[in-house]
Amino acid sequence: MKPTKLTITICMLALLLLGGCSNTQTSESSQTAKPLVFGVVLPLTGTNAFYGAFTKAGAKLAVEEINKAGGVDGRVVKAIYEDAPDKTAATTAAKKLIELDGADALFAMLTPMAGASAPVAEESGVPLVYWSPSTSFSVGKKYVFQDYFDAAGTCELLMRQALESGQTKVAIFGVQAEVSQLCKQGAERIAAVSTYETYNTGDSDFKTQFTKIGQDKPDAIILSTFAPDCKNAFKQVRELGIESTLLLPYADTACGTKENTETNLDLLKGAYGAGWDVDEDSTDPLFLDFKSKINSRGGTTQMAGSVIIYDSIKTMAKAYSGCEDAKCAADNLREMHAFPGITGPISYDGRQTVGRGLMMTKLEDGKWNKVK
Repeated sequence: MKPTKLTITICMLALLLLGGCSNTQTSESSQTAKPLVFGVVLPLTGTNAFYGAFTKAGAKLAVEEINKAGGVDGRVVKAIYEDAPDKTAATTAAKKLIELDGADALFAMLTPMAGASAPVAEESGVPLVYWSPSTSFSVGKKYVFQDYFDAAGTCELLMRQALESGQTKVAIFGVQAEVSQLCKQGAERIAAVSTYETYNTGDSDFKTQFTKIGQDKPDAIILSTFAPDCKNAFKQVRELGIESTLLLPYADTACGTKENTETNLDLLKGAYGAGWDVDEDSTDPLFLDFKSKINSRGGTTQMAGSVIIYDSIKTMAKAYSGCEDAKCAADNLREMHAFPGITGPISYDGRQTVGRGLMMTKLEDGKWNKVK
């Protein structure tokens, strides 16, 4: 049908006022873009809730900032936090996030939860970033990425420090898991471990293990344990009268936390720790801004942990920029180089693991100070 003068006039007005004229309603391209869903699997209840608290604090801030800046290619990031206090719950949570919530990416905190979530993500083709010293979850995978420092390198650093301090006989007490095995491997790059004792997750009585360690009379003991287990470890070291210098891998999120330190200053005298290279007294403007924002939201139980998670969320958002599917995002993440994180440049450089710097600390005057 030939358009009438009235139709032409109406269309011209539409072009002037709305930028176009069409027989259809609002076009698909102008509709609100589908949110980018980030699912976070973490312990919010139970003995490991400490880890969930600082993870969620950092993740929430990152998501808020991404959305405030316009999202990812105009897509709002929607974060869904699933409580997973154990491996079974983590598997269920990962499947729910992917199958019901349509998660575009997953994040997992703590070794048991990461180990349970990783195969679900890999099989589903959804990129997952996890925070655990265990490397086996990501090695040889396509969609699973580790954002943590090297567990073997941590204990290698501690063993080297022990020898430099004149402590030639070093024992290891740790959870029966890959993280402790890696710790032993790293330490023995420098010198043989005198005694190696482990415990099962959920155990609280370590007297048998510490009795064996005490009989060996080591100069130092590396405690490769989860934060909730440190209290019992300290208690039983004290009860058995063991006077060895304590060396703490993952110090800031395990046996060297503020609470553990304040209640065990006698046992930690002269102790060394290793952990993320995050100086909580830093005057760097980016870190100060992050710290101020976190504190204005009620603070965090662990500042270094919160900032690492914050950077991980930001890297995933960057990986999804310009992508329409998970494979593209996983490829971008794997090839990421020198992304400007608060903790410094973040690079995967074709690998499934990111390079994270380590910081050695020593307890002096009741405070953990960086060893230069």
